[in-house]
Amino acid sequence: MKKFRNIKHLLIEIIESFWVPILFLILSIIFLFKLTNIKDKQTFQVVIGIVLGVVLGFTADIMKRSFDEYHYKMRLRKSSLKLLKDDAKGVYRTFWQYKNMQNAKNLPFNAQSILPPKLDLRYWSFLKKEKDFLLLASKPPFDQIFELIWDLEIINDQIEKAKGGDKQAPGLVFAFYNQTIIDKSHEKLLLFFMTNYEIENWIKSSMSFPETQ
Repeated sequence: MKKFRNIKHLLIEIIESFWVPILFLILSIIFLFKLTNIKDKQTFQVVIGIVLGVVLGFTADIMKRSFDEYHYKMRLRKSSLKLLKDDAKGVYRTFWQYKNMQNAKNLPFNAQSILPPKLDLRYWSFLKKEKDFLLLASKPPFDQIFELIWDLEIINDQIEKAKGGDKQAPGLVFAFYNQTIIDKSHEKLLLFFMTNYEIENWIKSSMSFPETQ
């Protein structure tokens, strides 16, 4: 299913990038057929030569621009997904450690009273300042990824307010943290980049936490 969606997204990008030269070629072909009505052979050859020269030159220019645009979009898409994957892994790790700490026993402190850490969204914080990146919000899977990250940003905003002395913010931080865990938003985010199997192997190989006994 994921492979099918990727192919679908790729086809959409190709159509969006190359529809102008394709339309121009179609219109040019229709126009050339209209020229076949010219009965003077010499005039017909001259007109066809001029038209073909203009059409081919203009089409080549449009195709080059369309290809450059398509190549840029693919590089932006690929690099953005790679960076957002790192952020998604960081967010998942934070919630994974938070849940384990909340459930752990015999800790030398009250885990329930400690303000949860900020979510590491370093790449998102940089990328969201770029106009071209934000335009990806209208395309899948970025539309859903952006929605999840925007919700997670609220947590960081409340943590900053809590550190600044806002008395209501700590309660909101705990509420948003717990609601995220209930909704499994951090898991949904990471599943845009990794399969369940890959996530399980990643947890086993890169994360550990004391036994909750």
